[in-house]
Amino acid sequence: MSFTPECQAYIDTHLYENQDELLKKIGSLLPTGASNIHWDKIPDKYEAHSIQRDKLIMEILAAASLIDLKESETIMIINIDDAFPAIITTLKEWQPYAQELDCVNTLYVNENNSKIIHWDFYKNLYALNPPSQ
Repeated sequence: MSFTPECQAYIDTHLYENQDELLKKIGSLLPTGASNIHWDKIPDKYEAHSIQRDKLIMEILAAASLIDLKESETIMIINIDDAFPAIITTLKEWQPYAQELDCVNTLYVNENNSKIIHWDFYKNLYALNPPSQ
């Protein structure tokens, strides 16, 4: 995938190298694995269907608010399909590049895995505070 020089610099500056470990941890928190989440089996979640790219920022910020994920809170953003490298950032820092990083099947997870947002392959958006283990 090709990014603008500014977006590529943002990615390079915010690379997150522990993607596999994080995905395993998320897989242990949810009924299925992180790359194959069956959201219909997860109660007490926020969901919004058919979220198009032009509404993604607004919808992610709304979902973040519902699960108390602050725009300044450190998160990892991982595209399950490897459309872009995993990054560690904040929602505030991500917003200027969101239109370039608007790839479906992307997870947004805070540092202690207590807040998860997922824009799935079908453009449905889910958010939850998973139970701690």
